[in-house]
Amino acid sequence: MKLKKIAVVILANVFTAQAMANGFYGQLNMGAAFPYFSNTQQRVTLTQSLDNEYSIKTPSATSMVGAGLGYHWDFVSCHLGLGPSIYELTSKATGINTPFVNGGSGFPTLHYSAKGYITAIMFEPKLILTQYAWQPYVLLGAGIAWDHFKAYTETQTDSSSSARPTKTPFASHTLSAVSYESGIGIQRAVTMGAYAPVVTLDYRYMNFGNTSLGNANADHSSLSFGRLTANVLMLGIVWVF
Repeated sequence: MKLKKIAVVILANVFTAQAMANGFYGQLNMGAAFPYFSNTQQRVTLTQSLDNEYSIKTPSATSMVGAGLGYHWDFVSCHLGLGPSIYELTSKATGINTPFVNGGSGFPTLHYSAKGYITAIMFEPKLILTQYAWQPYVLLGAGIAWDHFKAYTETQTDSSSSARPTKTPFASHTLSAVSYESGIGIQRAVTMGAYAPVVTLDYRYMNFGNTSLGNANADHSSLSFGRLTANVLMLGIVWVF
């Protein structure tokens, strides 16, 4: 009987603590992203016998911002959050266009670039160990990304060469794709007058799906950069309602 009473008391304490602390939260994030394209080069057919070859460079580091809302459940030693977040990432695709690559060597080359704008909405579960002042956590996310690339331009690699920028650039193009993420981090509550927000720091691996530009004209294929992934370091602040 004593064991049953002890078990009942423990369970009562657990569910009382959970019920008192459940609630909504909002979060803002910003950080540095280190993106990668899965393709390093692609050939684009011009005619039945001639191709251009495009090298695809690793993009430069860029910034990322995010915001989210969710609901959290507090237990005795852990905390579970669940809700949607939206992320914005700007990027740039660059490389070398080698014209008529299968027509012989010696053709002058061109630098090319295109701007990329990625928006992703992720549904994120987050599990936090709350028995420590510095609280470690893991998170996952899955959703959809819209990958938009536009403003394709070319410049001569050698200003004295005979190469000229194309008059039929690749068109703007948006691809929607399944996106996902995983991450680990640490957080700590900070007292700011009447407020007590939580500051977070985490690492994430994020996959935004396939990216490409549209066709240059009826005879040209599109220029595909492959999957866009990123290693991301994020700082965040969370408010509990």
